[in-house]
Amino acid sequence: MPVANDYESVIVAALTSDDDATVPAVAGLRLCGYSVRDGASGASTFDIVNGATGAAAGKIVRVNVAAAGSETVWLPEGLPCPLGISVDHLSGDVDLVIYYRRLNTAA
Repeated sequence: MPVANDYESVIVAALTSDDDATVPAVAGLRLCGYSVRDGASGASTFDIVNGATGAAAGKIVRVNVAAAGSETVWLPEGLPCPLGISVDHLSGDVDLVIYYRRLNTAA
């Protein structure tokens, strides 16, 4: 049975373009949530992607944030992202934190 490691996080400050390989591919990788805060740009939109680049086809979450808005979303069991986690920027300016964990499949 896979054993989950502790949550880890990565900060993407002032996201205004794609962020490729935000979390590099690794066996057992799972997206467990995100926190986002819109900058002074007005509403913002981006996709969180299961892939090595933001342009990859594996879009798994679309996030829309109102002007000056913020939100935190937890996915406790996580969504599988074996190809890595990237961000496809669509509009606006946000500060983003991605929460993830790696399942230890060798246990």
